[in-house]
Amino acid sequence: MAKRTGHWPSAVLPPDLQLRCDGRATELRALRGQVVVLTIGRSELSEAGAVPAGIPLRYVHLNRDSEAAAGRFRSDCTTDDPDAWTAYAIVAGIEPEQLDGAIFVIDANGWLRAWRSGDAASETRPDLFAQQVKLAIEQPFAADDIGSHRH
Repeated sequence: MAKRTGHWPSAVLPPDLQLRCDGRATELRALRGQVVVLTIGRSELSEAGAVPAGIPLRYVHLNRDSEAAAGRFRSDCTTDDPDAWTAYAIVAGIEPEQLDGAIFVIDANGWLRAWRSGDAASETRPDLFAQQVKLAIEQPFAADDIGSHRH
């Protein structure tokens, strides 16, 4: 379902990540309370129009190689954990080689809400992605002690 539509039929937690934010080590779960846009690999935030103006977002970038994307992408936090690349491919229902360029949206309560492939031929329509981003911002899933899982 996630591969075909760009969202999940039920609540799904994102794989937790070890991050570097403002030079400090932290984890993705520490960003709860904020809407997170996770860009992967060569992803450019050209879909910024999908996010309503004035919404505070936290940008996280996942690289395969810490040197390859240094300074090229808008991000508040970065990670280059190779296991994270595989974990997010699994969550999206695709092969790891297809993940490059993908964008994920995590709502303020820590739930995955939408993703968009970096492949121009993707079945995921930009208007559906924009709709899911808007829902993630306006209607986050209930928190209910969601915990987290590790990859």
